[in-house]
Amino acid sequence: MIKKTRNRLFIVLAISLSVNLISAGLFVYSQQKKIVQTEIVFAEIIDAGIRTPGGLGAKSKVGYIRFRYFNNGKEVIRSTESFEIRDNIEQYRIGYCIELLIS
Repeated sequence: MIKKTRNRLFIVLAISLSVNLISAGLFVYSQQKKIVQTEIVFAEIIDAGIRTPGGLGAKSKVGYIRFRYFNNGKEVIRSTESFEIRDNIEQYRIGYCIELLIS
């Protein structure tokens, strides 16, 4: 009776350990894949300012910047907005360069 219980316990532990090892391996693989796909690019600011978001109701003003960068030889134009940009708008001038982390 005790021998059967020990055998079952051993089997359960072996299966549990195998599942954990496989899960850890898949997690590490996915993280390495994300790291390889991440790169730092330099972008030029092409527009910056403060605006009120559209829609009904009183909304706080936000700062925005539009920037362009080249990825794989193609020009990409994107924009972002936030309260942090609004509070530090003097740091964002047309023609300035910023670093972007692309993933």
